[in-house]
Amino acid sequence: EALTALHGVGLLARSIASSHVDDPVIQKQWISHMDNTDVSTLLQLYRAGHAANCTSRLSEISSPLLLLYGQEDQRMHPYAKLIEKHAPNARTLILPGVKHQIVTKVPDRFHEEVRRFAASLSWNRQRPTVPVP
Repeated sequence: EALTALHGVGLLARSIASSHVDDPVIQKQWISHMDNTDVSTLLQLYRAGHAANCTSRLSEISSPLLLLYGQEDQRMHPYAKLIEKHAPNARTLILPGVKHQIVTKVPDRFHEEVRRFAASLSWNRQRPTVPVP
């Protein structure tokens, strides 16, 4: 909240971009995009995100869930346990040597695990497969 009050969108944008993306060109694109964010909108989204609580509704999820977490992202591991406890079809996979940004830091590994998970689902065996480029 303090960042938005101080008009710190640029600082926040640089922090998010540098922690999620390694490529400096893409980092600049992210920063440029985020710099256009309205401060009041950012504050509203921040507050809404912290007020939301959907734990009691996790049991309503009947679809299989794959939860991917980085081994070095210890702060997120309790969420995996919480989701597994309340969502009956959740499966957690901890990726070694990775922090929080799995999708951007190890995209090939992320895609490999998602494909493996999708292939393991029984409904997937009943449908024709589509080649993935």
